[in-house]
Amino acid sequence: MGVMMSTRRNTKHHGRRGSVLIMTLFYSVMFGALAVGLYAVSMGNMQLGIAEMQADRALSAAESGMAYLLVRMRMVSLPVIAEGSISDMATPSSLWVGTNVEGTSGNNGVAVSLASAFNQCGAYVVSGATAAVPTGLATLTVPAIGVDSANTDANFTLSVAWDSGNPYVVPNSRTSYLLLHLKSVGRSGQISRTVTMDVKLQKTLRYAVYSNVAIQLGKNVRVIGDVASAFNGTSKGPPVQMFSDFHYLPNMPQMETDLAALRTLLNQYDTTSANRLDVRNPNSAAAVAARTAGLADRNGDGFIDDYDVALKNLDTSYDATKPWQSSITAGEFTNPNTGLPYDADLWTLLDDPLGHLNGATGNLPNGTPKPWAGYDDGAVDNRDGYAKVNGQVVAEADVGAMLTD
Repeated sequence: MGVMMSTRRNTKHHGRRGSVLIMTLFYSVMFGALAVGLYAVSMGNMQLGIAEMQADRALSAAESGMAYLLVRMRMVSLPVIAEGSISDMATPSSLWVGTNVEGTSGNNGVAVSLASAFNQCGAYVVSGATAAVPTGLATLTVPAIGVDSANTDANFTLSVAWDSGNPYVVPNSRTSYLLLHLKSVGRSGQISRTVTMDVKLQKTLRYAVYSNVAIQLGKNVRVIGDVASAFNGTSKGPPVQMFSDFHYLPNMPQMETDLAALRTLLNQYDTTSANRLDVRNPNSAAAVAARTAGLADRNGDGFIDDYDVALKNLDTSYDATKPWQSSITAGEFTNPNTGLPYDADLWTLLDDPLGHLNGATGNLPNGTPKPWAGYDDGAVDNRDGYAKVNGQVVAEADVGAMLTD
């Protein structure tokens, strides 16, 4: 009986040792799987972080490339056409890949100038290739350029494409323009980002009026832009002479007297040749002389010019406490003796020189928005920004030869 009892105890003891082994193996497998899982998650997070970093680098590179391309476009010499608009040219495509356009040496197309500029810019070209002038109307491509010399991982490639519909004519006008498609592709590692932009190139004039002889701007003439005269003599009068638009209004003798007084003051106190009297300092000699002559800054801009003279003689509702609200209404510009405007052409020049606004759309006759606030509103005030010349007057002759009336 004792032997049998001993056998039972040994059997029970072996069963316990087997269960411990199974539990040990189970936990070993579980912790091993957990370790593998944590490693996989860690590697995934690392790869995701690298991808996000490369995506940010690629986008930054693309944006840098576009900014660089725009700077280059502003710096190169764009082609010049002598007469007319782009659409008037026999071969507008010469403005893309042409050389010596219109027979002018060095007057090259956009793609030609850009290719040369990129090849001479000294940027960190990754592949060592150069930008080649495209054939025909093909796209100009620029080899990969590194963001900087120390970071070869991030770079951008650029391209400029000619739009197949060029040139485009603006409706109801003879103005036309070229449309170019700009693209910058930034890359970092295996990730790329793209930035695109469309650019319009249109013929513009450096001066609104230019002449190599003396320029005379008569009554009812308003110039929007700069005026330049290359005339450097005075034998035929001053290089630029302007005649006030407010001269010779009927039944306005005081207007003529005030304009003559203003001219005298300008000759004495207008040291900057700005054709207006600076009275921002009320105690200055110019301001004191103006008050003595019965002139004042009527529109509150700190200066006296012929517009202030017009306000003095026409603005019957003038409020000295609110000079910036001064205006000449259509009623005030009406001659009481005739019931007609003092000068219908001048009123048109002041209030709606580009035609009446469409009552339904509020746009100009050609469909474009009104050029300024207060346009065609039946009153002339500061919003109309009236000046004989809205711009600079440039002359080759000495300032002393300039004469302004």
